[in-house]
Amino acid sequence: MPNRFKLLALIVILGTVFLGQFLIIKTVNAFNYQIGETISTTNSLPDDFYTAAGNLNIKNPVNGDLNALGGKVKIDDTIAGDLFLIAGQAEINGNIQDDARIAGGQIVINGNIGDDLIVRAGKVIINKTAIIGGDVIIRGGIVEINGVVKGNVSARGAKLHLNGEVDGDLNLRGTTINLRGDVKGNTNVAAIRDISIDQSAVFGGNIVYWQPLDKNNFKDSSHVGTIQFDPRLRFRVQDLTTLGPITSQTYLVSRFQLIALLASILILFLIILFTHHPFKEALKSLNQSWPTNFFYGLLYFIITPLMALLLLISLIGIPLGIVLIGFYLGSLYLAKILVSLIITRWGAERYHKNWTKLQFFLASALILTIFTVSNWFLPILSSVITSILACVIFGTLSKIYLHKLKNSFI
Repeated sequence: MPNRFKLLALIVILGTVFLGQFLIIKTVNAFNYQIGETISTTNSLPDDFYTAAGNLNIKNPVNGDLNALGGKVKIDDTIAGDLFLIAGQAEINGNIQDDARIAGGQIVINGNIGDDLIVRAGKVIINKTAIIGGDVIIRGGIVEINGVVKGNVSARGAKLHLNGEVDGDLNLRGTTINLRGDVKGNTNVAAIRDISIDQSAVFGGNIVYWQPLDKNNFKDSSHVGTIQFDPRLRFRVQDLTTLGPITSQTYLVSRFQLIALLASILILFLIILFTHHPFKEALKSLNQSWPTNFFYGLLYFIITPLMALLLLISLIGIPLGIVLIGFYLGSLYLAKILVSLIITRWGAERYHKNWTKLQFFLASALILTIFTVSNWFLPILSSVITSILACVIFGTLSKIYLHKLKNSFI
């Protein structure tokens, strides 16, 4: 290996190590933090607190913001500032005096939230003891609002239940909606299946709704304003991104999957159209040493997100970290497309086919369709096969790029 290339590689490695240590030291010294398998606070925390744990129990006041990541989290005391939480399961019994932003599997709120509450989770329960001082925005699978909300409520999910009180406006979109509470503002609801209204429900403003069958279930409830069936509220494919798990609605899911497949085929067409011999060089390298290429690809998929995370936890590295995450997500999206192209190129070389670009596109599109459809019906097996092939392909491309970089310094 030429000395210039060795020197460049040594500089890059030492620079990366030094930068990583510098960023970690600066970040660690900048705030109060604690990391461990099980963390249970024993004293009041005077300022913002950052923590990550498998099991986390906040038993004492936090006189600032709480930023937490955990498997199972329980908050029993007051948070003087904002709450930012990502957890598998979370139970909030204490009071959050400012905003709360939460993401996780199951979130249960028993205490008060001083201002806005934003949640994205599989199951969200706001119990009777909870009072939310601001607006509530929820995206989840099952959502139950049993407490009091002083502001507006906007919720999207599979099953939505309102048993509490909403002082502002109510906006719900889901598979099924069950209304038993009190809404002082206007009500805007739409359900793929059905809207159920209990006789105890009270509506203080105008009501606008949509469901597949124009059934006026609001007539038996107590209402002050007008009641209107609005066809414009009917669901569209793009609503899938905000409805949570509604896989039971096969017609919507199928349309979304079809659009995603067509988008991938369009990208495939553009790659073939603007390249002369797509990945011919990659196929040559693949035939020579695919196990080594698989190892390179595996390293790429492991190291890239770790580097992005390292950059994101520092202030000066955030822009580069965001770019790296975007590049990594783009790689994941293109993986199946690139696998289809390489397999098609391999087939053309193996059986000595001199295909035109149109023939090459049709064969690649057929393979891409087979991969995509198999992922709908056999997701685990298809994901394993695609992941292995993706590691081989990206390892091959990485190896070619490093080889060209090496030659540029010779």
